[in-house]
Amino acid sequence: MNSHILTIASSTGGPEALRALLSQFGENIPPILIVQHMPVGFTKMLANGLNKVVPFEVKEACHGDEILPGRVLIAPAGYHMEVAQAFPFNIVILHKADPQHGVRPAADYLFNSVAKHYGKKAIGVILTGMGKDGAKGLEIMKRNGSFNIAQDEATSIVYGMPKAAVDLGAIDVILPLNKIAQKLKTLRIWPERKDALVLG
Repeated sequence: MNSHILTIASSTGGPEALRALLSQFGENIPPILIVQHMPVGFTKMLANGLNKVVPFEVKEACHGDEILPGRVLIAPAGYHMEVAQAFPFNIVILHKADPQHGVRPAADYLFNSVAKHYGKKAIGVILTGMGKDGAKGLEIMKRNGSFNIAQDEATSIVYGMPKAAVDLGAIDVILPLNKIAQKLKTLRIWPERKDALVLG
């Protein structure tokens, strides 16, 4: 049985937003998958930096990594990241399909696969960023039962990606960055311990 999953997309201003968001979480988190638009090499630096300031594992994803409570996987620059079904835990797969919206990784690849494999057990968050990547994927996630959050314009460095998702009707609630973690903590997605699964 899949645990709940939290998926996040960000671009311009994203590293700072991700640090602010993740640092508000305690040790026991649901699986978190992140697409952050960055040049090759920088996503590993981002993961390593975050791993030093949060009480859970953050790593640049590798092909075949298990999707586990207590683990954050960041899509490596230059590769799209998707979810694939596996037992006992789903895994991420990486590939070099053509860029979408001019970027690789593209959040739409991730969100589309999360919609397929997690349905109503998925939470989508879209943070500051330029362009419209992630909007269509969040719309598909919402149709499959997810709850989606967008960062508001006032706290976004660039209100492109969140606005595109809002305009598509893919968002349930719009919040300032410092209120997103608080809202997430009210949702039934948090394991009681690292090896626990929250069943729905």
